[in-house]
Parts: sequence; C-alpha cells; structure tokens
Amino acid sequence: MSVQPQYSPSVPPISPADLPDWAPLIRDSSNWRFERGQLVHRDAPPELGADGAAGGMKRWVVRWVYASHKRSRTVKRAINGLLHDFGEPRWGLNFGAGSTRFHPRILNLDVGRGPKTDIVNWGDELPFRTRSLDLVLSQEVLEHVDNPFHWVREIGRVLKPGGRFYCQMPFVIGYHPGPTDFWRFSREAYAQLLPAPDWEIEQLELALGHGSGLYRILVEFCAVTASVVHSKLYMPVKGAAAIGLSPLQCFDALTRFSAQRDRIPGGYLCIARKRSDADADSDANSDAG
Repeated sequence: MSVQPQYSPSVPPISPADLPDWAPLIRDSSNWRFERGQLVHRDAPPELGADGAAGGMKRWVVRWVYASHKRSRTVKRAINGLLHDFGEPRWGLNFGAGSTRFHPRILNLDVGRGPKTDIVNWGDELPFRTRSLDLVLSQEVLEHVDNPFHWVREIGRVLKPGGRFYCQMPFVIGYHPGPTDFWRFSREAYAQLLPAPDWEIEQLELALGHGSGLYRILVEFCAVTASVVHSKLYMPVKGAAAIGLSPLQCFDALTRFSAQRDRIPGGYLCIARKRSDADADSDANSDAG
C-alpha cells in the first residue's frame, strides 16, 4: 500500500515551547514531526472517520467480552508488578497501545491517530534515542507485524540496559487483521524471539488458558457457519456468540493444573530483561572458568 506523506501546509509545526516533556527522548530525523500534540511519522495516513453505531457496538463487545487477554488476573498481576514503582525519571512505551493508557509516563504508540495516542508510527523504526526507555509493553501486537524479530531488535535498541520488555502474544485465536495478521507463538517461540545473551527471560507463563482457546475457536466457528447463509451474518453472530459462549473462559482457572497446559492456550506473556554489557562479560568469565 502506497501512502503519500501527510506533511500538509495546513498543519503548522509545533513551537519549541509547546513540545511535550518527553520530546528529548526523540532522536533527530526528517521522518517525524509533532502535529497537534502527537509525534507523527511522515507516511501516516490522515485521520479516519467514525464507524458509527455498529462500530461502537463492535468495540464494546471486543473490549468487555471478547478481548479477555487484557483482563485476566495473570496479565493484570504481571503488568501491575512492572508499574508498581514506575515514575520519574523513567519513561516507557506501550507498543500498539490502542485505547489503553497504563501510566502518564508510558507513551502510547499505534498506527492510528486515536485520542490516547502519543506517537503515530507507519515506519520501520522507533523514533526514540538508543537506550532511552526503561520499560516497553506490548499486548497481542507482534502477531500483526511482518517481521517481529526486527521490532524486538528495535525495542532492545531503545531500552536501557536492565530495562524490561513485557511481551504478550496469542497462541489460539482466529484470523484478526489489525490491519494484518501473520503469526502465532508457542512457548518455545519466546526463546527464539528473545535470545540470550541479549535478553534474560524472567517470567514466561500462560496469559490465557485452554478455556479461552476453545472459546475463541467456537466463536469463529459460529460466525463463519452463519456467513455461509449470508455474509452479513458474520459480525452479528460473532457478537452474539462472543457473549453467549463467554462462560467457557472460566475453564482457564484449571489450565495450570494440567501437564498438557500448552496444547490449546489462548496465549502467553513474557517479561524479559535487556542484559547489560557487564552481564555478558560475567557470563563469558563464567564460561572461561
């Protein structure tokens, strides 16, 4: 898809006095510019119009019923632990934030110009200076990018040594373009995505269990079957199935007790620490000894 640069004369550049307090984190580049309080990549498309009442209902069902990956106790506990003492002078990033705002010092990056978005990114790099951030959060985002290994390297570049990366991705879920959908990640995939010696995986566990895995597939099964009758039935039936079948997610509470817990879980979460040069030197000395 070819998108023309959106540097319009009707949008004047922001004055230095109006720059946000996180502006010093941004490296010099002609690909970025501040517009109306947001840092915008030159290839970002213009704002899209509202999608009406039907779109509002869809968002409600997704947020409060279907998108359980942001509400599970395991997820909340992990993220709250990372944010417990987060504050000045530290800065963080929510990579693919959507409408979520975790903390005033966690900047929101997304492809859309939403009201809670700080950075609109349509490029292939992050706008931050090297070793400028303390924390990066990403919830079910990397399956939507064509090269997750590239973006993990970018996240590693902008994190300070000792900084942490919270990475949550799905394992069992239907095709859900946002705007694309490429990957699914097993437990073993995280060691490939976050390899030593650059990263130390501190925590890797189920974000959603087998109840959510079955729930997601059955919701799609009902919607796809209905679409055989008429294509316009897909979304309303999916919404109804998402609500009606939601109790299946309660079985997630049992998943951790099974030796076969990794068969059809909804997904995983991982907390990895960016290792410092001193860590690498220590490992080398240990191996030599």
